[in-house]
Amino acid sequence: MTDTFLLPTDTRSPEELLMAGEYDSVTPETKDFVLGEEFSTEDDSAEVIIELVEFDRRMIVSEVFAEIRQRGLLRPTARDCLRFGATPPHAQRPPLVFLHKPWHIGFGILRVMILGNLFGRERRLYTGEPIGRWPEHYRFPARRPSI
Repeated sequence: MTDTFLLPTDTRSPEELLMAGEYDSVTPETKDFVLGEEFSTEDDSAEVIIELVEFDRRMIVSEVFAEIRQRGLLRPTARDCLRFGATPPHAQRPPLVFLHKPWHIGFGILRVMILGNLFGRERRLYTGEPIGRWPEHYRFPARRPSI
């Protein structure tokens, strides 16, 4: 069974979406990215369907992108992560790795946003490097193309 979520049109600012997520914690580098100049200003506020891609084994990013393409899906945006985080938390079973266009934090290090939790209780928005192997319980949101 594939989990899908409709994100309705949402014109709130990145800061408003961050607050609407009601996270228990947001890492400083994530907050700096969302509120900074690198955060995409392209208009992706229209309604979108997010499909959660999951695997039963550890995956590397190239394998995740290959599966996303095979399903006819698109890479999510950073704004999709914030919009999804602002949806009711019961709809989320983290960790969810949003493989949006990564940003640089210096020294050639790239980051993407992750919706997760701490010990199954605390809702967190944090970052990870889009390299290496992701554990099998991680899920990867992707966009369905607009019709």
